[in-house]
Amino acid sequence: MNLLQIGFLFMTLSALVGVVFSQQNGLPGGIGGFSGIFGLVILLVFIAVISRRPRCPTNYTAISPQSSTCIRAFTTGKSFADARTACQTEGGDLVGLDLLTFDMVRAFADANKGAGPCDFWVGATEAASGVWTGLNSNPISTLGGLFFQTAGDFDDNLANECGILDDGRGYYLYGELCTSLKCYLCQRNKIK
Repeated sequence: MNLLQIGFLFMTLSALVGVVFSQQNGLPGGIGGFSGIFGLVILLVFIAVISRRPRCPTNYTAISPQSSTCIRAFTTGKSFADARTACQTEGGDLVGLDLLTFDMVRAFADANKGAGPCDFWVGATEAASGVWTGLNSNPISTLGGLFFQTAGDFDDNLANECGILDDGRGYYLYGELCTSLKCYLCQRNKIK
């Protein structure tokens, strides 16, 4: 049930309560009477409350209903540094990786890859072989291989790579030269 349906149901119930209250107290009922005014007041309060709820910025999608994080896919090729700058210009950063939302981010990438295959830059770097960190400097490698399709993807004996969700690997994390041109995923927080 969406918010509009909930609001309509709430208004209908409010009007019904108003009719019952009107009849029990000898007040005029109906749409123009007390019940109609009561229902209208409740609807206005409902709209005011709903309009204050945080929402995603334009063109961004909530990663999950409970999350305050919104993401957007960009299918134009940029280097890791240029993609990160573009996200920061939008008021966010490249998508961070965490265990709670990783599968949702992978599904979002797959659904938003555009007309063809698209690997997406995300907020992960590999400074030394097998030592992955997020943009916040939190280690990713301590999570084991949960972000990687295979152990070989986790530690491919290369360093100074940036993280992509690789289309050819089911959108699991993989290292790529940071200067390669890739699509990218930006994240922003919901706004009020």
